[in-house]
Amino acid sequence: MEYINHGIILRAQDFKDADRLYSILTLENGLIKASARSVKKTESKLSGFLLPSNQVVLMLAGGKSGISKIAQVKVLQTHSLVARDHEIFLLFNQLVEILLSALKENLEEEIIYKITLSFLADLNNESLAIEKKRILQLAYFSQLFKILGFQVRKFNLKSEILVNFLDLMFKNDYSKNRDLMLKLKLREDDFLVLRRWFLNYFQNILEKKLNTF
Repeated sequence: MEYINHGIILRAQDFKDADRLYSILTLENGLIKASARSVKKTESKLSGFLLPSNQVVLMLAGGKSGISKIAQVKVLQTHSLVARDHEIFLLFNQLVEILLSALKENLEEEIIYKITLSFLADLNNESLAIEKKRILQLAYFSQLFKILGFQVRKFNLKSEILVNFLDLMFKNDYSKNRDLMLKLKLREDDFLVLRRWFLNYFQNILEKKLNTF
């Protein structure tokens, strides 16, 4: 069976001799795994299209559960700045780690797909300084964690102001949080506290995931 998915390439890893296995966040089926044959060979036509952060349309072969095979791919959008800038790629890789750890495979995640596309566009925006992109990462994480069902009050933040601020961010969507964070004059100390909170939570997710093996 062949079917079409719109997706964002999250990660590529070696798979068998000349193949690669791709983790892809799709509009239709959420997080999926799909393999591409012989893409490590220099003559491969697919390998250049299947780069992490690329937005693509995929023709997939196989069932909608398990590992599908990539038959064809069309690139809708490349995010070249994400790919070539180490600091920006690190921000992208942090969201990848959270998505791979928190999402179950083959469950539709339309809102997560759309906010990830929006955040990728911001990461790829050359007019935004890296400091702004780090702040927008908080806006993305707030929306993501809200969708995943996490709550601010579970965490030990001593500042009631920061707790209330995070509560507000959890209530907003990514677009509103984006506008808020770009306009907000956040003190450096407060920003570091918020960022540390999210990254610590990110680390907790990974540790819980690893402990399940």
